[in-house]
Amino acid sequence: MQTILQVDFLVLVSLWIAPHILALRLIKTGRHRILLSICLISFAFAYLLKPSTSDLPKYSIYFDTGFSPTLPGDYSGRHAVLDPRDRIGTPFRGVFNDPKDLAISAFATLSKILHSTLPTGRILPRLAPLNETPFVSDSSIVAIMIIGVVVLLITLRNILTYSKYIEFNIDSFLTCLVIILGSLFFMIGSQNALRQFLGTVFLLLSLSLTIRSWYIPSLVLMAISALFHPWMIFFALITFPLFLLIQSKYELETTSWAGITRKTWLLIFSFLTGCALVLFLKFGLSWVNNLQIGKWGMVHTYFFSRLQQYVFMEYSGLERIDPIIKCVLISIVIVLSEIIAGQNKHWGRLDFRTTRFSLYLFTLPFIFLPEVFSRIMFVFFAIEILYICWAVCSEQLRYRLAGLTVFLAYGFAPNAINTLVGRGWVYGFG
Repeated sequence: MQTILQVDFLVLVSLWIAPHILALRLIKTGRHRILLSICLISFAFAYLLKPSTSDLPKYSIYFDTGFSPTLPGDYSGRHAVLDPRDRIGTPFRGVFNDPKDLAISAFATLSKILHSTLPTGRILPRLAPLNETPFVSDSSIVAIMIIGVVVLLITLRNILTYSKYIEFNIDSFLTCLVIILGSLFFMIGSQNALRQFLGTVFLLLSLSLTIRSWYIPSLVLMAISALFHPWMIFFALITFPLFLLIQSKYELETTSWAGITRKTWLLIFSFLTGCALVLFLKFGLSWVNNLQIGKWGMVHTYFFSRLQQYVFMEYSGLERIDPIIKCVLISIVIVLSEIIAGQNKHWGRLDFRTTRFSLYLFTLPFIFLPEVFSRIMFVFFAIEILYICWAVCSEQLRYRLAGLTVFLAYGFAPNAINTLVGRGWVYGFG
């Protein structure tokens, strides 16, 4: 059983939760630059002082050495010292011993650039709430966080200004920056799932350009996102049609068929599509794989083999929150925020509420495929950043309250606390 250092734990948790509570002041309109600056400073200290948790030590060792360790080494100093048998081959030729993977090779290229241009190894004095000091390559991790923040801010500017509902000025910029740093997507992504995090932020940027009809740059960014993680192809097939189908709230509410509004049909379609895809993945994937798809070697290796791995993965041994509990908690927050938002009649060119709710209904059936559900929810949390920023920056009181309710829930989310201090914190009080 791990011993928890209560001072370190309380400092980190306070740095994370306090800005989420302080942000409730944004319910009032006007300038909140001092408040937002305090929130930004608190989040910055939380990220820079937190220990290396989840998959971050594994990525950090790779950033520092160019190799992914399979054997015990010495990671207590400023630099990682690998077992000599782990240093066989050329550095940065792939991660996890799979140099033929295109997506992994793309991440390896970025890692090599960061390694050659930035200081390596430990730099920051991080806290150790579980009395452990896993290895962390500080400069590379911070660089990836900066990349994520910049890309997300550009994405938000593109989408929010296109919606013609919010003016993107210094106040909305600071608000969006606070929401990004305090989001589940950014905490889990930048501190755990780095490859999927980078792929998702570039996919969102591609989506923002597609909405503005900049198709060629959008395709380039979509390709870049897929080079970071092969799942981005699947996520693009989900999110892009959804955003293109959902236009303004006015059209969704007034256009009808068989006495049912277009919005209702879209919600039904999203849920049924998710159900159909789950049935296919559960029962039809093996049949498709048994066809002569093997002759498409790259397609089989690059996508289908990984898809089967996640579909049939045994979940019971993983140290994660039960998907049903996770689904219930998320559902409570979504339903509560929708009740608070009410039937407001103000809208822009994009309906963020319907987009978010449609994606949630699509994701819901995937609780029967826990690993796939976890990955799709990661993209849902990324899309939800758009919703929260739109709602909090809105002039409508109920929208602001709904967005801040979701943001407040982020402060107490178990996944965020696990990533912040480590998964053993629950047992450390025993």
